Amino acid sequence: MTCIQGLADAGEDFRYDLGLLNGLHFMIQEHHPEKRPGRLRKGPVHITDPDDNAVFDYTGPHRDEVPELMAELVTWLNEGDLDAPVHVRASMAHLNLVRIHLWADGNGRTSRSLATLVFSREALMPPEFSSIEEWLGQRQNTYRYYDILKEVGGQVWSPERDAGPWVKFALRAHHMQGQQAKRRVELSSRAWMRLGEEIAGQDLDERVLMALLSAFWGTKVRRTVYRANAELSDQQAVRDVKKLVALKWLDPHGQARGRYYTAGERMRRCSSTSASRQPPAPTRTHADPGRVTGSGGSEATRKSPGLPPVPGGVVEAARRRTGMRLCPGAGAGAFPRGVG
Repeated sequence: MTCIQGLADAGEDFRYDLGLLNGLHFMIQEHHPEKRPGRLRKGPVHITDPDDNAVFDYTGPHRDEVPELMAELVTWLNEGDLDAPVHVRASMAHLNLVRIHLWADGNGRTSRSLATLVFSREALMPPEFSSIEEWLGQRQNTYRYYDILKEVGGQVWSPERDAGPWVKFALRAHHMQGQQAKRRVELSSRAWMRLGEEIAGQDLDERVLMALLSAFWGTKVRRTVYRANAELSDQQAVRDVKKLVALKWLDPHGQARGRYYTAGERMRRCSSTSASRQPPAPTRTHADPGRVTGSGGSEATRKSPGLPPVPGGVVEAARRRTGMRLCPGAGAGAFPRGVG
């Protein structure tokens, strides 16, 4: 993510190329040198059934086809369908790279990283809010992710297959991830204000809220992390943490480098009081744009006026223009060959 954050605003001279993709893959797989990070696979590649390793769910294109397919994909990333909605471009970049299956391992993570990069560069949105990795990591969503790839891609390299269901899935994932991020920001903002009120008059700098907020959510507080986040000297961080312990905001655990801090007595009282002030949680925290209501329209458009609805017209417009299929020899200006 650090690399993608830097490339998100790399300027108009930025170009996608195979070296960039290999570099992303190397950073993701560098701790597994036996899997040849950053280097193309040498032979065939198969995805096995999760319930039976003897059954192949998918077989990637032949190794000899990979260079031509990647050249086509890179050309499209730089020149093709630049007027298409960024959600569609990012989704199609993801799908094409994961189905080409360029490397022996780590293809999914690298494909999702590429989609995040496309989205963050073209939507002027921070990479942290362009990624759907967190949402896909939830168990039921992980299963659906693999199911939709299998449904759209088929069992072998099939560039003529319809990618519409995949784009709809990706649009929904971005919408749901956006709601989660929005909710987290709202809760963090309220917690920050509440803690700020509590420390008023205690001779504490407002910067200590960075440490207290972590403890408020039940996360371990480490002095080195607090120092980096607050951009402090080691001496300043030591003084702040000692004062928070003395005032019973934090409780220390462990020794030396292994020491960390959790919510102290005063923090626990604050958390308990804050919880008692909150209204009951709704039965559905996030509006699902894929769940159609009885009166027409998606639940997201009816119950979440502060959030943009999933642009269903985007899918239909792209389908009319390209059929959401990629044909051999389509060239620049059409989605790259190999949707499957």
